[in-house]
Amino acid sequence: MNRQNQTSSPVVTKRLDVICLADVQEREISWLWKPYIPSGKITILEGDPESGKTFLSLEIAAHVTTGRTLPMYHGEPGRMSEARNVMFMTAEDDLADTILPRFRNAGGDPSKFFSIEGIIKSQNNTDVPLGITLSDIESLNEGMKQHHPAMLIVDPFQAFIGAKVDFHRSNEVRPVMQGIGKLAAEYGCAVVLIRHLAKAAYGNALYKGIGSIDIIAAARSVLRAGINPQVQAIGELSCVNPNSCAMYSAPEGNRFVIVHTKCNVAQKGTSIAYKIVDGKLSLDGAVSVTVDDLQRGTTALPARKSAVQFLNEQLASGQSKNSAGLFSAASRLGISESTLRRASNELNIKKAPSGFGKSWSWSLLPVEVECTPPVLDVPSADAGQLRS
Repeated sequence: MNRQNQTSSPVVTKRLDVICLADVQEREISWLWKPYIPSGKITILEGDPESGKTFLSLEIAAHVTTGRTLPMYHGEPGRMSEARNVMFMTAEDDLADTILPRFRNAGGDPSKFFSIEGIIKSQNNTDVPLGITLSDIESLNEGMKQHHPAMLIVDPFQAFIGAKVDFHRSNEVRPVMQGIGKLAAEYGCAVVLIRHLAKAAYGNALYKGIGSIDIIAAARSVLRAGINPQVQAIGELSCVNPNSCAMYSAPEGNRFVIVHTKCNVAQKGTSIAYKIVDGKLSLDGAVSVTVDDLQRGTTALPARKSAVQFLNEQLASGQSKNSAGLFSAASRLGISESTLRRASNELNIKKAPSGFGKSWSWSLLPVEVECTPPVLDVPSADAGQLRS
């Protein structure tokens, strides 16, 4: 065989990629919301179902798309320089009936909010819609290049990890986190990954979120959302003598708190209380709640008391809900159907059939408060005669 006709194999060489620290241009940390969400880095927003994580992310996104300053609870005040775009990935909520109404209620600008629905593959002059994962860095890079978002929200994170990636294996999760981190840094985009908490109990609060420990390690900031353990809402009583009236819980919406559990680039921020009323979230200000308080508050309540509180919140303001939906929502919070039924017997709940083959409708009736008339210490005529 003629060696001249042989195709030579390409020569592959390797070299170590080294950067001298003297060649690095120093810069300050930039913030989307100081000190909670740094720009160009990954932030984890975690919490149990029904804790308002999506509401909270949309509230922040609304501020970003309109250039409104997010509240600052310590340090120098921060200001949005301009209205910026937000990119969004969701696998749980519908855009038309859930995301858009919530975003509008928060005062956001829909023209600066872009939802990533997947990847479109063109084949034989036909567009084929495909799903997307966080491993599709090339496609996400194109989206970043086109829209230049200040914030990317992934809700929930585990839904976009990819079918071939085990969410609990470090060696599989680590490359995904590294890819997202590099993308965030390149575009100065704050990436907020929303995830649920694990059912198992952990001594260290940082390990409470589901998935590999590499997730929490890659995040520069971690926020925990949950029920505010300090709130004990009492219903308003139209009674001249409150000491003789039966008190009952009737909270105005759901009361929650954000606790800053980790921050590698600044001092952790104070905890913030917030509430959700009639589909709108409002921040109530700083509170002295720690992550230990949050964990004790959500786990120490007896099952029956927790079920009673749940029903009071769900059926507040005289609204009625079907029992199947209540059982489903309660189950996600660890409240069994039997416990919920027993709790309903303690409250003044009206149960009515909704029709053949349908679940029953439950509604919380107002508590009839009976007041004992005050006893006036007025001496009678006879008593006066005896004293005289």
